[in-house]
Amino acid sequence: MATSRLYKTDAIVLSRFELGEADRVLTLLTPHLGKLKAIARGVRRPTSRLGGTLEPFAELHLVLARGRTFDVVTQVSVAHAWLHFRDALRPTATAWYLAELTDRAIEERHESFAFYALLRRAYELLDTGMAPDRVARWFEMRLADELGVRPEIDRCV
Repeated sequence: MATSRLYKTDAIVLSRFELGEADRVLTLLTPHLGKLKAIARGVRRPTSRLGGTLEPFAELHLVLARGRTFDVVTQVSVAHAWLHFRDALRPTATAWYLAELTDRAIEERHESFAFYALLRRAYELLDTGMAPDRVARWFEMRLADELGVRPEIDRCV
């Protein structure tokens, strides 16, 4: 029995880089597939259907096709966009910092629902106007806890 090349997933864009004249490679965090890389073909062309939706700081519903090197984004819709904190430098810089921490902490293709939920919650907190430094410290402690390296701060060890 053949398996389908297409699959659906939710995702948050952790990072991206340009490839060639029109393509973009995305590092995505998904709840069940973990961190993965996908290519969005032609996304930088003015006529692209995907162009404005594959941005950081949004929760996306994606349809991807399995590829040899990278999976390929075929459809995308925005489930939730955290727009309020994008207007100020400190919250936006904090959001990029949280995405980079997550990207470096997680291996590719390992289920990561806890990390996905954690990053999603941090973006929600930034979007409500909570102090960026406070959100960053909260996130760092929770991330360390999920990784099993949380420091003991309640008592002497």
